[in-house]
Amino acid sequence: MNASLRQRAEELARTGKAPGVPALSPQEMQEKLHELLVHQIELEMQNEELRQAQEDLEAVRARYFDLYDMAPIGYVTLSEQGLILEANTTIATMLGLQRSLLVNQPISRFIFKEDQDRYYRHRKHLVASGEPQACTQHGCELRLMNQDGVVFWAQIETQSAQEADGEMVQLTTVSDISARKQAEQEMIRAQEYLANILNSMPSIMIGIDLNCVVTHWNKAAEDAAGIPARIALGRPLEEAFPRLATQMDTIRAALRDRTPQDTKRDVFIRNGVRSYQDVTIYPLITEDIVGAVVRVDDVTRRVQIDEMMVQSEKMMSVGGLAAGMAHEINNPLSGILQSAQVVISHLQPDVPANRIAAEASGCTMDSIQTYLNKRQIPGFMDAICQSGARAAAIVSNMLEFCRKGEVRHLAVDINALLDKAVELSSFDYDLKRKFDFKNIRIVREYAPDLPEVYCTSAEIEQVILNLLKNAAQAVVDRNKTEADPTITLRTALEGGLLRIEVEDNGSGMTDAVRKRAFEPFFTTKGVGEGTGLGLAVSYFIIVTKHGGSVDVQSQPGIGTRFILRIPLSPDQTKAPADAAANSSEDSESLTGLPSG
Repeated sequence: MNASLRQRAEELARTGKAPGVPALSPQEMQEKLHELLVHQIELEMQNEELRQAQEDLEAVRARYFDLYDMAPIGYVTLSEQGLILEANTTIATMLGLQRSLLVNQPISRFIFKEDQDRYYRHRKHLVASGEPQACTQHGCELRLMNQDGVVFWAQIETQSAQEADGEMVQLTTVSDISARKQAEQEMIRAQEYLANILNSMPSIMIGIDLNCVVTHWNKAAEDAAGIPARIALGRPLEEAFPRLATQMDTIRAALRDRTPQDTKRDVFIRNGVRSYQDVTIYPLITEDIVGAVVRVDDVTRRVQIDEMMVQSEKMMSVGGLAAGMAHEINNPLSGILQSAQVVISHLQPDVPANRIAAEASGCTMDSIQTYLNKRQIPGFMDAICQSGARAAAIVSNMLEFCRKGEVRHLAVDINALLDKAVELSSFDYDLKRKFDFKNIRIVREYAPDLPEVYCTSAEIEQVILNLLKNAAQAVVDRNKTEADPTITLRTALEGGLLRIEVEDNGSGMTDAVRKRAFEPFFTTKGVGEGTGLGLAVSYFIIVTKHGGSVDVQSQPGIGTRFILRIPLSPDQTKAPADAAANSSEDSESLTGLPSG
């Protein structure tokens, strides 16, 4: 049946009698056959291209699979519920499970417990970021835990995407950053160690960049400037540490030339007091970091000690000079006194030799006496003798004061020593202040029958002289119309110690001045009027050399009282544990100048 149909169809096609088929001439049939051959060849070529494209596609897919599956970074596709839909070999290796076992597992299972909230905030932020077409990528660092319980740090980057079926998924990359985290922690520990070293140094250490902006600020800098590091960092050096304002040109020169710069004993004012600092600038010589480290050392105490040593040498020289001058003055003074005594002796009328000499000269002793009395010669001669005796006493006291201290302490009558110091002070006259010590009222309130005290008399006398001179200047500075200038000396026994008080009704001291009264070189006097050593030396003599204590009480406009306590016997002579000069903050008030 089918074969006959096929024969009939071929016959109709050949004769051109088939319905709807035009009759073709042999020429036309030849042309149609050619077209069919060309079309067949074209189709075969297209098929070849399709096969080649399919092979290329398979190769690309294979390469993509290799890149995805064998990449050093973990790739995982998550559902909106956080279930693992796909995972590459790397993430499977990180988590310690086969890829097939990861599918449909919640990713939260592998997140370290303490970092669950961090991952939750990460997903929440991703969902709230907007449409998935925006391709916004979000990352966070957290710890993962594999199947064996090993914890490691990972960097997670997540991006939302929409599948062909409309389902939302999250494309996530996971990078193991444990090595980086370990390096960061080691760097942090190194920085903390370095910071601890710098903060433990007594020197001020400040790091700056090329623009002189603070990059590091140690504890000493905080204490000196009163500015914490969090505020100082990022501020200009001159603003953060004004003490270095005078050193800015030197600092910039060190940064420019990359050579260390050093300034010794740079002067600055602290709390109104002249102080000193050493400033050293060390440029950073690495190519990647440009800046410098500024080191500041407060050398005020060192300068004061140096000046004290110089002053001590001067005082020793002055003491030797004074002793030499006293000896030199003593010789002609003795001649003056002896000559005055001889003159007085030769004018006595009852001496036979005087009468014989007068008669031989044509006059009598009576007439000579009449002349002398009318011209007041005897009074002048007595004044010469009194002044000479007074000068001799001054020289004697000066010689005793300039002697080197005794090797051991000797028994001394302290009341007599105070009287001697007052007598020596009475010869003092201040040309600048125009006051005479003799015009100051001295009140003595000595305890009777005091035992002798073992001490170095010259040193104790030096202390009393210093206190008397300070008291004299204080009472003169105060308005004389308010109260007569008065200095009161007291002695008493106090629990096995000798108590000596030197009190004045002068101008007094503020608390700030009182607390610094015994600091070396601290003085409230004008330039050239004081060295600031008198009270410091006095404190050293009483506390260190005699094992006593020194206290001071003072109120502005009321007066000042210095209280000295020294042991009575050598076996008591030891420095007290707490003999601070300004330890009298809880002492009695000076209101009305009580006698204590």
